[in-house]
Amino acid sequence: MIYIANPIYDVVFKFMMEDNKVAKKFISAIIREEVVELDFAHTSIPYGGNTGLTVCHMDFAAKISTPAGFKIVAIELQKAKLPTDIMRFRNYLGQNYQSSDNTYRVKD
Repeated sequence: MIYIANPIYDVVFKFMMEDNKVAKKFISAIIREEVVELDFAHTSIPYGGNTGLTVCHMDFAAKISTPAGFKIVAIELQKAKLPTDIMRFRNYLGQNYQSSDNTYRVKD
């Protein structure tokens, strides 16, 4: 008998995405660009206590091939049980992006 792990579960999805070859193919399919190099930067799976909130969050740095040449991009991948889970995380990110502690001005 052959057992196949279901990537719908966070721990299996995380395991799958930690395999560089699999992650490159998966991300290439999503962004419809060829991922030439992929560096796994960060991962987290925050839990929201009794709310059942689970968001699997992964960061990658990728070198992709485009018709204009190569470019380096940051890729943030999130997997959640419910769309509202992602929105809570997006609101958190938005607040941090707007914070004056996380920005700086370039003087001309």
